[in-house]
Amino acid sequence: MDRASMKTSSLLGMAVVLLALVLPGHALVCKKCASVRSTSCTGRTTPCPYGSACTVSYALIDGGDGPWPLYALSCGPKNKCGTKGSASMPGGGTVLMATSCCTTDNCIPDLPSLPVVSPAPNGLMCPSCVVSDADWCKPTKLMHCKGNENMCILEATRVTGAISMSSAVRGCATPNICELERHQHYNNETVGDFRISCKKASVSESTRQSM
Repeated sequence: MDRASMKTSSLLGMAVVLLALVLPGHALVCKKCASVRSTSCTGRTTPCPYGSACTVSYALIDGGDGPWPLYALSCGPKNKCGTKGSASMPGGGTVLMATSCCTTDNCIPDLPSLPVVSPAPNGLMCPSCVVSDADWCKPTKLMHCKGNENMCILEATRVTGAISMSSAVRGCATPNICELERHQHYNNETVGDFRISCKKASVSESTRQSM
């Protein structure tokens, strides 16, 4: 697998975590579906927990081969409505994510606007690495963070069943992406385990010297 494919695989794993807002329960009913490289989807209706909203989660992923969207409809907690975040990976890979909500049965929320990330370094640095054959990677170099990305992230993906794969990526992220922590996804043939861990980014040596 070439480096661009490795990066795209790892970013896709992260995006699945970002879109994982489905919850069990009964109250409002919402559509549940997901699509890759599209900004719409069709699927079945699912009951939601009390206090939930119908949520659209939208991510734009760029692993170096051009940006492409990932779109999901689901039940989601109201306190996640309007969430926006970003993550940057080694070699220029990025994930932009946003959510929007509505609160009537089977409503389809408007497509949320994605955050605008400044390309300018923010003076912070994080360890970076990317692998496609393990769910952990040893940092190989430091990367400069940008915009509001002030956390260092490790995203680990492991899929078992009909399809087996694992990947890991380290880079920079905004704090709200770090709040996702862990999600497990099941279907008839595969089990996916997606984990995120974070720590605060460190001040780069050049920034420290200028203080």
